[in-house]
Amino acid sequence: MFFGKPEYKNMNLTEIKEYNLTLFQTKVKGILEKGEHTDLIIKESLEEFKELVNKFLEIDSDPDMEYLMNYSPSFVKSQKDSYCKHLMDVLNVNLDFDDNNRYRLLLFKRDFYKDLLEKILKSNARFKPVIMGYSKFMDSFKKYYGDLEGRINDLSNILGSKSNEYDRFEDINNYADSLSNLFYKRKTLFDEISEIKSQINNNKTIVSEDVKSNLDKKFNINKDKLDEIEKNILEIKNSITYKIEPLKRVARKHDHIENGKSQISDFLNDPFDRIKDETAYNEFKKKLYELKSNIETGKIDVKNRDLVIDQINDLIDFDLYQKINELERFNIERNEINELILDTKSDLNKTDNIKEDIESLNKKIDEKNKSIHEINANIEQIKGKISYLFLNYYKINLDIKEDS
Repeated sequence: MFFGKPEYKNMNLTEIKEYNLTLFQTKVKGILEKGEHTDLIIKESLEEFKELVNKFLEIDSDPDMEYLMNYSPSFVKSQKDSYCKHLMDVLNVNLDFDDNNRYRLLLFKRDFYKDLLEKILKSNARFKPVIMGYSKFMDSFKKYYGDLEGRINDLSNILGSKSNEYDRFEDINNYADSLSNLFYKRKTLFDEISEIKSQINNNKTIVSEDVKSNLDKKFNINKDKLDEIEKNILEIKNSITYKIEPLKRVARKHDHIENGKSQISDFLNDPFDRIKDETAYNEFKKKLYELKSNIETGKIDVKNRDLVIDQINDLIDFDLYQKINELERFNIERNEINELILDTKSDLNKTDNIKEDIESLNKKIDEKNKSIHEINANIEQIKGKISYLFLNYYKINLDIKEDS
């Protein structure tokens, strides 16, 4: 595997990490066996140390109080029991860790054992009266402690002899993790682009040329209707003004003579508000007849008497009430058309806004495609690094494939 012509492999990331572990553990097989053997010896030593602690716990002899003048024998003996219990708690901690990477598992165990020794040392400092009072028994503790320390150092040296190989193994794994992260980011970007394109297609349906053309057509039709209605309204108003305006002056004379009994000027000044129904219109015509009678009888003196009477007759025959009703109908139609025009304008504005949204969404796609381009460059760079490490370390010509 490690000599001769490089072997060709085509793998995805999951396979690469598994294969990397297999190749690494094959490469450091001898070291792993030594390390695991040393680990077994350390475990046996710990079990022997536990037995020694239990023996110390069972000892009922009094402590040597030569250097413990400030303590009582009973206190030191009670501290002995506490010391032993504390040591057993430290020694009985389970190694709650598992890993199919045998080298990494040994690294963890090494650190675990080092931490255990440090805790034992701290226990000795904490229970100093016990250490001094039972110093002869502590000599056997020192022997086991020294033996443990030596075995743990042996494990560190064994693992340290292949630390460079482990670093290369970890480099490959780290690059593979980085590559996996880039694949995920790129897929996320592709998914986001797909979603944005779907939004754009939906928006294009809303603002299609047919939709825009129909809205423009609808707007123009209603605008033409509005122009026609405005024209009719203006014509009616002008026709009413033409009939009413010449009679306003003589109407004021009439109202003055009648002393407020017959205010025909109110009708002439605001016919649209005063003539709301036929009753009001009949009252208006009645006042016109009174005005005409007063002119004919000379009660009201006007120049061009015959012309004024003709103007009154024209207004009577004009059917002002019908004209006012017609004007009201046109006003209603104008309001309705204005509502339609406003709605159409709003729809046209929406299409313009949607077009702007489409432009903005297209810019987002451009930005995401730019990010994808950058990711692709990084992917190729990391692929190259992984392939280089496999070739240099394992003599494997690796081609990395992506998961479908």
